[in-house]
Amino acid sequence: GISEDLIRLTLTVDQDYVWFGTDGGLNRYDKNLDSWAARTKKDGLTEDRVSAITITGDYMWVGTDYSGVNRYDKTTDSWNTYSKKDGLIDSSITSIAATDKFIRFGTKKSGISLYDRTNQTFVKNYTKTDLLSSNDIRAITVDGSHIWIGSANGGVQRYINAVDTWVKYTQNDGLS
Repeated sequence: GISEDLIRLTLTVDQDYVWFGTDGGLNRYDKNLDSWAARTKKDGLTEDRVSAITITGDYMWVGTDYSGVNRYDKTTDSWNTYSKKDGLIDSSITSIAATDKFIRFGTKKSGISLYDRTNQTFVKNYTKTDLLSSNDIRAITVDGSHIWIGSANGGVQRYINAVDTWVKYTQNDGLS
C-alpha cells in the first residue's frame, strides 16, 4: 500500500502509473496491476518528505522539503542528488518544471534555480534581484514559450522567453 496517508502532490505520467509525493516518500500506483510501490530514504532518496515531482525522458526529478533534489534514472535504476554544493540555490524545493532545454526548481525562500539539461549543470539562480516578485516560489508551470511562476506573497509572474521579459499579475490585475 501507500507509505503515508498525507498526500502532498500527484503526477500522472502515462496510462500506466500515477505518482504521489508524501511525507513518507515517493509512491507509484500501477493502474494495470492495481498495486503500489514506494521509494523512500532507504531506497536512495535524500529524505522522505517529497514536495515536487516531474519526469523528463528516462529521469524522474524529485524535490524534497529540506534535502534538495533527487534524480532517478530509470535505465540504470540509480539516484543522483543535487544540493547547494552543486549550484542549487536552496535545499527546500517547492516546485519543478521542465522544458526541452532547462529544468526550473522553485524554493521556499530563495527563488529559482535553472538547470541545463544538455550540460547537466546548474547555470543560473533567479531571485528578487533578477525581477522575481518574491523568493518564496510555490508553483512553476510551462505553457509553450511562457513560464508561469506562483509565489506565496508576490502574485503570479509570466516569463516570456522569446523576449526575455517578466510580466507580473497581482490582485490589482484580477487575482483573488
